[in-house]
Amino acid sequence: MSTRKRLSKDKKSSTFYVLDSLDGGPGPYAWGYLKDAPYERIECDKCKSVWARDLPGTVYLELDKPKVGDFLGSSVPNFSATERVVEIFKRHKIMSFETDPVEVVKVKGGDPSKLPKYQHIRVTGSGGHLLPKSGVWLEKECKACGHVSYNLDDLQGFFIDVDQWDGSDMFHVTEAGVTCFVTQRVADIIQEYELTNCKLFNAEHDRGWKMYTPKGSPPPIYYEK
Repeated sequence: MSTRKRLSKDKKSSTFYVLDSLDGGPGPYAWGYLKDAPYERIECDKCKSVWARDLPGTVYLELDKPKVGDFLGSSVPNFSATERVVEIFKRHKIMSFETDPVEVVKVKGGDPSKLPKYQHIRVTGSGGHLLPKSGVWLEKECKACGHVSYNLDDLQGFFIDVDQWDGSDMFHVTEAGVTCFVTQRVADIIQEYELTNCKLFNAEHDRGWKMYTPKGSPPPIYYEK
């Protein structure tokens, strides 16, 4: 199921955030492990890489604990959210995403039938390429299969080029894979409804893996655990 794109009006004054579900492990919320999902397997004879391209369709997950939140982190690219979250986004005309059904086939210590219904969120908005001051550089590109990889070791923050951004409220940028970027509108809605199992970082302050070091990024603006 898809939604129409809604464009933000004032690009130049926009503030962007990274939206993420909480990590799995010792935290209170369940983490989803992929059991099955539609994908296209790509084996390139030229660059010798093997990778997969996600396709629309039902995502099957196994959860490591019974407690769940509004968002659900998993080993599947992008993220999942309850139908409540999808309806809230639609009500506020948050667009530029598609949804696929999520079926939880097993829950450690719990009953899948007692969980809320989830939808897998595939973000469709585009932010184009990051500004050079982000510190991200192209590591590998194959013209034959289209596979690219970027090095984020020197990431100085995700600086969005508003001239390339399509104006959508949820989007990806080329260099950051499935990292979900959102506008202030989405950040406000998440905080207003106190949506659980998610965190928001100012995109320009995000340092990727360096956030988990002693001299990492400032704390998120919103962290619901």
